[in-house]
Amino acid sequence: MLRFESCRRHLVRWAAPWVLASACLTTGCGEEDPDDDPQAAEVPHYPITDEIYTTLQQLWLPKDPPTSTVQASSEGEFVITEIPRYAEMGLGVELGAGELWTERDELAPGWDAHTPGARRSLMFFWQSTDPQVVDEESPLRLSGVTGAAIGSAYRPQDHLTTQAFESQVRTVRAIQERLTRPLDFAILTGDLADGGQKNELQWVMDIMTGGVIDPDTGKNDDPVPGPGNDHNDPYRSLGLEVPWYALVGNHEVLYSGIATATAEVQAAAVGEEVFQGLYHILKINPSEGFQGGFRDGTTEHGEVRTQGPTPADANRYIPDLNEVLSIFHGTPGLPEGHGLTQADVAAGKGYYSFLPVAGSPIRVIALNTLSQDPATADGAIDEAQWSWLTAELDASAARGELVLMASHHQAKEIKRGAHRGPELEALLARHEHVILHFTGHGHSNAVTHILPDLERDEGHRGYWEVMTPSTIDFPLQTRFWELVDEGDGYLSIYGTLLDHNAPEGSLAHRARELAAGHGWFQNRAQRARFDAEREHRNFILRVKVSDALSTSLATAPSSDSIASEDTLAAF
Repeated sequence: MLRFESCRRHLVRWAAPWVLASACLTTGCGEEDPDDDPQAAEVPHYPITDEIYTTLQQLWLPKDPPTSTVQASSEGEFVITEIPRYAEMGLGVELGAGELWTERDELAPGWDAHTPGARRSLMFFWQSTDPQVVDEESPLRLSGVTGAAIGSAYRPQDHLTTQAFESQVRTVRAIQERLTRPLDFAILTGDLADGGQKNELQWVMDIMTGGVIDPDTGKNDDPVPGPGNDHNDPYRSLGLEVPWYALVGNHEVLYSGIATATAEVQAAAVGEEVFQGLYHILKINPSEGFQGGFRDGTTEHGEVRTQGPTPADANRYIPDLNEVLSIFHGTPGLPEGHGLTQADVAAGKGYYSFLPVAGSPIRVIALNTLSQDPATADGAIDEAQWSWLTAELDASAARGELVLMASHHQAKEIKRGAHRGPELEALLARHEHVILHFTGHGHSNAVTHILPDLERDEGHRGYWEVMTPSTIDFPLQTRFWELVDEGDGYLSIYGTLLDHNAPEGSLAHRARELAAGHGWFQNRAQRARFDAEREHRNFILRVKVSDALSTSLATAPSSDSIASEDTLAAF
């Protein structure tokens, strides 16, 4: 593994960032606002820092708290719900130096001796996965589960998830305005709504398209009087003006991402009484630390309530797969239907393929790995989808197309259905025109290469599989992807992580701080685990393609500017 050393950037620092942010709350610090909606003009939007950055320049690290915090937590004197104490106990984030790309050439035999040709950018896109936005006031929440990491158990950052995701979209938009070549598309690889609820899913759609986002439900709450200063205040999203696509994950359709949304669940969703989800799913009797509970919208930090009514909301029901696909299809923006046809919606497919760049022989095949029978967090591929996939792969090979695979689950997490992970890996590895499978689900970074069984020791053919982290759990990151033709039969796949650029003191940055604290409570070795993922964060994956594919790509539309180097690395 080699470090890409073509650029080194200094650590960006700001003076009094929240002072700047407050001053820009309604003006946007120079960002152009295309939304002329009078309603939108009445609410603020949240700024990002003036100096744009990616994780190539700097990144946010989880703090490793002192031993006194470890002792206090072990003795029950400091618990996960004590949000106001996080900072004093040493939980949160700190700025670290940026991380340059790590080169991987296991799938590029002869790379060390290659002779570069005319380099061209063939495709440039943004992936976000597992935003899992939360309606924290829902009676279906499991915020009273503080004794174990089960399902959608207590997360201190739950009440700030829309702000964190919107800040990612806003940061991408700001980068887009500075690019030397445009983004070709964006893709959301599943788990958009944490509880699977209609209102949660709609927030994600509205953040992508732009407009007023009101994260409050049931009734209007304003725990900190004034606009734009608490988790329930409405705010404005500018949206993302690029073609975008969406996939389903296990948190769509299912209750808490793991159970069927039965009539009992649906009735509880639109009611006001706390639902005992652990008993419903696992037959665990409610007790301290293992019970349902919602976050009180009238309090600044969303205090947990395990008893008493929460304001009811009719939009908290959990849509079935057809309705989820219908919401994707009917959301404004390009392309029309966001990859889905009316027939796909009616059939409840959720899988499709598309050519992101007109005239280019590069195809994205998007899978639906939701498991409904049985209802589980594991991935699944049924017989109908498998037949469709094999036909798509054969047809794309005959057309001389390069293929990128997208799904919510990694192959190893596809443990249900007629065709499972090992079979999927073998299928994709047999097709030399498949070079990348990008996923989510695991909320962390992971890069691996998959080889055909007979060639595992020979270091050629095969494809790369990469998991991108979520925007609900630390590190709250998304990823830019760029495919570059090296001009001599090799391709380079650039992967660059993005921390949202919300300033310190903002609600989105607060979500990042709390997510880091939550990560520590879940795993005391969080910092060590984070450090161990370095080789899996920013990377360049080399691939040797066949002569036929190289010829096919030679006439593909392209850009002479490599955005990863000319823009992302140049901030």
